[in-house]
Amino acid sequence: MEMYGTKSRRQEASLPAKAHPNTILQLVKPFTKRFQPKTAEMIKWISVLGMIATTPLYPQTAAAEQLPNAASVVQQKRIQQIEEWKAQPPISASVNKTDCCFPAADWWKSFEDPSLSALIEKGLDENPQLKAMKWQIASATANSKLAKANLLPKASFNPNYTWEQLGLNQYIFPIQGRTFQVYQIPIAASYEVDVWGKNWASYQSAKKGIKIAQIQYESGRIQLTSAIATSYLNIAKWRKLESLAQEELDLSQKLLSHSQGLLDLGQATTFDIQNSQQRRDLAQVNVTQYGNNRELAENQLLNLLGQIPSQKMLLTVSNLEALTYPKTLDTGVPSLLIVHRPDIAITELQLAAAKLDVQAARKAMLPSLTLSGSTGPFAVGANNLFKWTSMSSFATALLSQPIYQGGRLRAQLHLQKSNYQQVLHRYEDVINGSFTEAENSLSTLRANQIVYDDLTHQTENARNKAHQHEELYKAGIEGEPLWLAEEVQRIEYEKQLTQQKTQLFIDVVSVAKAMGGGFSK
Repeated sequence: MEMYGTKSRRQEASLPAKAHPNTILQLVKPFTKRFQPKTAEMIKWISVLGMIATTPLYPQTAAAEQLPNAASVVQQKRIQQIEEWKAQPPISASVNKTDCCFPAADWWKSFEDPSLSALIEKGLDENPQLKAMKWQIASATANSKLAKANLLPKASFNPNYTWEQLGLNQYIFPIQGRTFQVYQIPIAASYEVDVWGKNWASYQSAKKGIKIAQIQYESGRIQLTSAIATSYLNIAKWRKLESLAQEELDLSQKLLSHSQGLLDLGQATTFDIQNSQQRRDLAQVNVTQYGNNRELAENQLLNLLGQIPSQKMLLTVSNLEALTYPKTLDTGVPSLLIVHRPDIAITELQLAAAKLDVQAARKAMLPSLTLSGSTGPFAVGANNLFKWTSMSSFATALLSQPIYQGGRLRAQLHLQKSNYQQVLHRYEDVINGSFTEAENSLSTLRANQIVYDDLTHQTENARNKAHQHEELYKAGIEGEPLWLAEEVQRIEYEKQLTQQKTQLFIDVVSVAKAMGGGFSK
């Protein structure tokens, strides 16, 4: 008997009407062995298919590896312009050095305030948003491992059992109407050959995601520390203003009492009483308003520390007079700001990842080569399962070329190109915004420094003048109203100086944030 052009190794044999299931295995075995490819032939065909898969199906040009080809020239000019920005000289002519004024990672210690440092350290440990950003790093790492898995072979252990009963009108070789059981214990493996580098591009893009998550964490850290420092300074300001407003209220009450005494003596008018009452009422409003602002600032700080405002934990806040103004601050925006800003670093990585995503989307339209195989016992009947003659193996090389998928692949390519364009424009905007923010913060700091120096001089004069009137009052040369009026005027200058001093410290925080907050690539 010949089967498919080959001679059978067995002659036909008549089977009993009720043959044992093992007999089926003996009959099927010659048939299955004829279809098991020889090892040399298998390797030859896999090699041929591999050469076919690695041979371009259409001419490839250098432009094919570029990003969106319709705007490639414009994009190259933009990227070249961005690279030129990195080499620009300092924006402010007053700076001769290019790395002079970048803050340290613990820039808040320049205020020399242990209470502020302790609160910032507490916020870095307990802020829930910062904790969430830390877990984003873990998510990005896991996503990178998933992308890397596509570069590696896949193996699985797939034992299975099949019970089948053939009908009377079904035939499997000379047997009819038989019930039999099939056992398989195969180990299967498959591997997609990354001929065009599609999976490698996806993996590299995912690795960029890890770095993006890490820098986003650093950016969140800078945002948190600057927010805590700002809230801390505002609390100190409102506490000082509340104290000054209370002092002003006490003086206004004394002036009102004195005016009422003069009114009883006929030496004052009801108009004087009204002015004194108005001054006292305004001072009372200021006490209430400053107290409310202080409470809001405390709640904001508690929220940044990961605390519920209702807990009202004790906040230790130093007086503004105890803070040290940083003397190492320089002025001017150096060109190296571009490597000290986390938002610029994030956008650069996003741009690189978007480029890799475009490449992966383009290469997904090319043919793919997948190698797969399986080996393990295959037996009809449990008695033959663990015999060497039951071992069965196969190997397959599959070449697949997408032809029509409803436009999904092309739409995916257009989506990645659009994402790349968005990131590219955002990159330009972030660079411009970073230099603008740094220059504006430094300009504001310089301007407020001048205002603060002028207010310091005026407040000192008001203090001296109030002290002189106090001495004259104690000597009996002047009356108490003149001295109290000068004290009220002094308090007004003190309030202005407190607000301006707080703003100056907040400007220092803004400069530290605008200059990168200690971040560096």
